[in-house]
Amino acid sequence: MRKFKELRKTISEASGAGIDMSGVNRPRVGPMDSDNGVDFNQNLSQLNPAEVDRINLFLGAISAKPYLDPNQAIKEAQSKLSTVGLQFTLNNRDDLRKSGERVYPLSLFGGSFGFDGKTYGTSSDDNIERRLGHKLGLMVSSIPTSTGMTALKAEIVPM
Repeated sequence: MRKFKELRKTISEASGAGIDMSGVNRPRVGPMDSDNGVDFNQNLSQLNPAEVDRINLFLGAISAKPYLDPNQAIKEAQSKLSTVGLQFTLNNRDDLRKSGERVYPLSLFGGSFGFDGKTYGTSSDDNIERRLGHKLGLMVSSIPTSTGMTALKAEIVPM
């Protein structure tokens, strides 16, 4: 029977402890033609054009396959987008099984609401227009296929 110290040493050697994980020896994350250190440290909530392109690459994965329930696929995308601070409201009456194009207004970190300090009234905004000078929306196109499934295409577009 092995002693705990021996087992710990074996696990530490097998997991690569002590190896510099900041460079070449780190497992690949992200696109093949990019620097992983830069990819790992991206702040997608800054909404620079490069970050919006990266988010659109993720959303492009949605269009890679057809769905039986496209509404659930958009709910999953909504959940994933919220991890980078982008929110949008889904209308429960909107059925993505029907062909068409829909645009959902986006907000960053839920938007803001409160006193504006000028008119002593309340104001609200999406936290995006202040940063970029224009609003952003999630454009979702749905196309029913002959097999009864629905193909989706989603991307972030200026509004």
